[in-house]
Amino acid sequence: MSGCNDSGISQGGKKVPPPPANNRIVSAPGHTEALSGPPMEKTFPFLKKMLSRGLLRGPRWVWWAAAAGLILGWGLADIRLRGLPWPDRPLEHKTDFTVYTAAGRAFFTGENPYEVTSPRGWKYLYPPLFALLVAPLSLLPMSEQCLVWYLISVGFCWGCYRELGRIVGGLRKEESIHGRIPPHWWKWLGILAFIAALFPTLNCLQRGQVGVLKLYLLLLGVRLIWLSGNWVGQSLGGLSLAGAIVLKLTPALVVAVLLWTQLADLMTQVWRAWRSQVGWRKRGEPLSSETNFIQSPHFTQINTQGTGWNSGFRDREKMGGIARDAFPAQEAPAKIPLGLRPIWGAGRPFLTTLAGVAVGLGGFFFLLPSSLIGWQKNLEHWAQRMLASAEEGLAVEKAPPESHLPLGGEKNFAPANSRTIRNQSLSNALFRMGTFVDHVVLGGPDDRPLDYDAASPNRIDTPIYQAIQKVVRLVLLGLLLLAGGMLGRWGDRVSQAAAFGLGCVGMLVISPVAWGHYFMLLAPGVMFVPLWLLERGGGRSAAWMAGAPAILSVLHYAFLAQLGRIGLLGLGTAAWLLAACILVLRNTANQHLRSELSALDGQGSVPLELESPHLWSIQPLSASKNGTARNAYPK
Repeated sequence: MSGCNDSGISQGGKKVPPPPANNRIVSAPGHTEALSGPPMEKTFPFLKKMLSRGLLRGPRWVWWAAAAGLILGWGLADIRLRGLPWPDRPLEHKTDFTVYTAAGRAFFTGENPYEVTSPRGWKYLYPPLFALLVAPLSLLPMSEQCLVWYLISVGFCWGCYRELGRIVGGLRKEESIHGRIPPHWWKWLGILAFIAALFPTLNCLQRGQVGVLKLYLLLLGVRLIWLSGNWVGQSLGGLSLAGAIVLKLTPALVVAVLLWTQLADLMTQVWRAWRSQVGWRKRGEPLSSETNFIQSPHFTQINTQGTGWNSGFRDREKMGGIARDAFPAQEAPAKIPLGLRPIWGAGRPFLTTLAGVAVGLGGFFFLLPSSLIGWQKNLEHWAQRMLASAEEGLAVEKAPPESHLPLGGEKNFAPANSRTIRNQSLSNALFRMGTFVDHVVLGGPDDRPLDYDAASPNRIDTPIYQAIQKVVRLVLLGLLLLAGGMLGRWGDRVSQAAAFGLGCVGMLVISPVAWGHYFMLLAPGVMFVPLWLLERGGGRSAAWMAGAPAILSVLHYAFLAQLGRIGLLGLGTAAWLLAACILVLRNTANQHLRSELSALDGQGSVPLELESPHLWSIQPLSASKNGTARNAYPK
């Protein structure tokens, strides 16, 4: 190449148009068109104008006062009344929070915390720590307990918003190096994530559940892991993730996917370091030791030899065309050889996070509860109830018992029911779809009594159905882990965020119980997975993956009695997870194929380790039959 100017790149007397500006997405391989933004912006330009100037107009204090009045009014008019005890009408006690305070009080009164019940007849089924922490609220009247916890949960909602904003801010800082995502996409994804989580969050607040706190701990944990520049912050992030597991065991899958992604990143760096040491390249000759980057004007700002720990891309290596760990800058110790610094950079977050999770689980499960109630009592509770409930499965959790039977003078508590339409896990969604089709099409038993009695007659709950739903869940779990590993190989923070979003959605699908208020965990998936697709030019798929969960969530709550019968939310979420995993695997496979084709061209092409997004629209150099190089640019 003879030169470069503002109007284009000159090569052999022929000018080539300059690369796209930063306000457009650079086309990824296999995608011939750049994306200027969400498709709706062209059809509805007023939406783009509205987003650019902000959604809320006027003095900010007016909106704050209106929000505070709305929150407090709802708490006094609805949440507080749900906590009132009704001795003659126990089903009017419509809150879950008194289960936690009753168990917490039992820890200190000598009763069995896993046998005492709330006024509605529900028992505590979770690790002891949270019940112990909220035990002081048992001194208040039940209605005041619910109001206080509601206000605390509203504060955690604000914390979730702040943590998600910090994570997105860090991702935007990293992505700004490449400028492939238009600014309006970030706002669109934020709005769709809010819509997807809105009704589940309101449901959680209304029922006095702990889902908001669980989501806050997960977001706090990943923010500390990704944005902290030292091992202390990353270890605290692991502690926060352990705290989410202690509340309920289901977030363990989210944490496992996150750790697996970090481990895949570490294994990739070890493999690359070994491969560079032995001088081996797959399907190609070893690169010269003097060649680090293809000679291109796009790389004039990057040193060709001895690239520092924080160089032009602020990191030590790129993977899949994206700079790894562009934030925060983490200095490697001088004693670590330059070739091993990528391993150090990938290994330290994994080890510190793993250590934080392990220490947190040990402390939160055993050390803190034992310090409050004694080692012997804590171990007895684990042996008597927690281990027994684990054998029964999570389906022992109480469903909202909307019994239509008369009370008959005595307390008539509805039994545990995981077959209700409010449980939208994949296993129950498949079951409810089957019973609905059997009743409507094949003339089987009516499926609606299942909302009140899990033992209601049906022809679906057979060994064949049980085997099928377990196989489907195992397949999805395998795809989730495979996609998480592939995202770890990419190595950048957007890929790790996408893996976290997949883990949150995977928990909803694979868990045998997923009440409606669990689906606030759709928000990370809606926010992060489309970002990953946008960075690789998948604008259309990103739009579908961002919009579908919001539509499913709104439809589920708007038409619960009708669409809950067919398990729309559960089946739709499972389909979303399947599509997301396939998109991740397909993009990774295409990237691997492009790298292999480049390696076949020898040193004149783009190496696997050094692919850059600047070259996504450039064809690799290759020799024709007469031995002359073809033009590197498309005709």
